[in-house]
Amino acid sequence: MRSFVWLLALLVVGGEALSAEEPDRLRFSAGGGLALPMAFLADSANAGFHGQLGVDFPFRAAGSIEPRLTAELAYAVFSYQDADTLNEGGNYTYIEMNGLAMLAFGKDRRAIRPFVVAGFGLAYADRSDLRNQGDIVTTEETVTATLTGGGGLELPQVRLYLRYTATLTDPVAQFVRLGVALRF
Repeated sequence: MRSFVWLLALLVVGGEALSAEEPDRLRFSAGGGLALPMAFLADSANAGFHGQLGVDFPFRAAGSIEPRLTAELAYAVFSYQDADTLNEGGNYTYIEMNGLAMLAFGKDRRAIRPFVVAGFGLAYADRSDLRNQGDIVTTEETVTATLTGGGGLELPQVRLYLRYTATLTDPVAQFVRLGVALRF
């Protein structure tokens, strides 16, 4: 944990020198963090983790709001324990492709800037059960639409974010992603 804090501090301070970027340049990001289940998913699933890769497509805009479109590939996994059956547990896995609209507030790219994001996408959802014998049996696979939204803080080379995601299935699977993304 201590080395993670030092790495984050180095990226924030080092990002000042790299922040003199062209405003219309494509930006890539890679990140990850904690995934927290909500609603019915929280009844059986434990906190998990997520990872993501993204590409930002910026637009020129007058004023202090910078609009962008972002294409993102994300992965989230949760483990669970099923107390009602003989199963030992298993995993919920989500692989998402999202299209997002983002608004960053403030023109100074060297400053800490708040942002909001919203979008939709498609997700492959898989629930794998682990039987008492240790065999993995896939019991449920679906492809579904997703809605996502959230916000965070953007530094020159780092993005800190909190995002809510809901699948459009019955019942709706909901989770929150809390993470850090490196921008390059």
